[in-house]
Amino acid sequence: MGKTLIKRGALLLMTPLFLLLSSCGDEGCTEQVTAYAVGTFEKEKTTETVISKLLVYGIGQEKDSLMAAQTTLKVVDLIFNSSDTITKTDFRFVVDNDTISDTLTFYYTNRDFFLNIDCGCSVFHTIDSIEHTSNLIKEIEIINSDITNEKTPNFTIRY
Repeated sequence: MGKTLIKRGALLLMTPLFLLLSSCGDEGCTEQVTAYAVGTFEKEKTTETVISKLLVYGIGQEKDSLMAAQTTLKVVDLIFNSSDTITKTDFRFVVDNDTISDTLTFYYTNRDFFLNIDCGCSVFHTIDSIEHTSNLIKEIEIINSDITNEKTPNFTIRY
């Protein structure tokens, strides 16, 4: 009889826990979880440079492009290393069958952000500064330093 009471008591304690966990939603996470740094491009009026392709690599990851080769420069989405506060990228612009590379170094702070019960947590970032080489890139302007799961432009690259 004692064992039966213990089993019933355990069942009574576990039932509310099971109901609570199963009520968290059977839809799953439908929200964008990853925080992307979104860059846009702006061609200076005085330049006649025509970029036919862009490849972007993480420094030290040259065999793995961060994106598919783009043939039109509109936006670029970057993922920052959430276990560091610096991310370096190599932008390789193809111009007249030549490749011109510029290195961008992003300095940022990380912050954990709870999205919801289904999606859990994500790491958002705040851009502190961006350094770059100037082989093709003339200027980079931070237009929104907060990198969240909303894909809004964060910086503009002028060439």
